[in-house]
Amino acid sequence: MSRAALLHASHCGRPVEVGVATDAEVAALQAPVSVKARDMLERWTLIAIRNVSFNGVELHALGWRRGLQNSWITSALTIVDLPARLVATRSGNAYGLAEADVEGLSPELAEHLAYALSMWGFSDVRV
Repeated sequence: MSRAALLHASHCGRPVEVGVATDAEVAALQAPVSVKARDMLERWTLIAIRNVSFNGVELHALGWRRGLQNSWITSALTIVDLPARLVATRSGNAYGLAEADVEGLSPELAEHLAYALSMWGFSDVRV
C-alpha cells in the first residue's frame, strides 16, 4: 500500500499526516480477533494517522456500515485480522470487513474523515 497522504492536519500543535495504512502499519496490528462483529464495513479503507503522539501511528477503518447504512470511521484499531476479515477497536467493538475500497476514497468518505478529525480535536485539516 502507498504512503501517500490524503490529508494533513495539526494535533496538539504538531503536524500529522493522514493516509492509507501501509502494509507494515497493518502487519504491526495483525492478530486474531475474538470479539463478535458489531456491524460490517463495506468499501472500507484502513486509514493511518501518523505522528499523532510523538511519532506514533493510529489506524482506523473507514467505510460504510451495512447495518446502519451510514458512513463510519472506527475508533483506533487494536487488532487487524485480515484473514478473518475482522478488526477490533480501542473502544472494545469489532467490525467485519466486506469488500475493500479499490477505487479510492469517495468524496463522502473523505468528507466523513475530515469531519471525524475535527471532532477528535484535530485542526487545520487540509488536502
